[in-house]
Amino acid sequence: MRRHLIVMSMLSCFFVQADAMAECNEQQEAGADLPIAGRGSVHAIACSTSDGIGTIEIDVVRREKTKATLQTTYESPAYVLTLDTTIAFDAGASQGVGVSTGRGRDGTGMHYWKIPTTGESIVDLGDAPSLQPDKFMRGVFSTLVSSAGQYQSIRYFYEVKGDRLVPTKAVGFYAKSPQTFVATLMDLLPSGEAVPTRQRTLSVENANRCMNGKISCW
Repeated sequence: MRRHLIVMSMLSCFFVQADAMAECNEQQEAGADLPIAGRGSVHAIACSTSDGIGTIEIDVVRREKTKATLQTTYESPAYVLTLDTTIAFDAGASQGVGVSTGRGRDGTGMHYWKIPTTGESIVDLGDAPSLQPDKFMRGVFSTLVSSAGQYQSIRYFYEVKGDRLVPTKAVGFYAKSPQTFVATLMDLLPSGEAVPTRQRTLSVENANRCMNGKISCW
């Protein structure tokens, strides 16, 4: 009887997996090592469930034995699965992992997690544009996105607050003349309101360097 139950259980698992595979219209896979979490790696599978929409599962292995599975979704008709394992949090002490979601105005959205190297639980930091450590502010990450409003483009600055990636500042750019740009520094409130605090005029060259994070805007 016990053997019969085991066989039935195995068959049930097989059919559940088969059904899940049958619902996957298109599948993409990606893997990478975790340079900070020694002897660690990630393997992601993106499964298309309908046109331009799908799910992502990421298996995380730490120290070659501790395993966890992370989940998120993507939205993009031209979605490409990519992983970012170069990002780090807690002043470089915690491994970061980002996976592309296809969301956002430029389609460069990512979902991020923090993996403590101490073995503590993985922290879900949420969605953000594709981020890079800011060269001029410690513990801050930034990214440039296009804009259709008052500004031609905006560079956003994110910080980890309350275990979430939160935009705290932004710099908006617009062309004042063929030779100059105006850069406006803004504080981003929890309500989502952007409050301008400073403004300066930049040459086209310096504006481009500021937009791309090559120089500090202030």
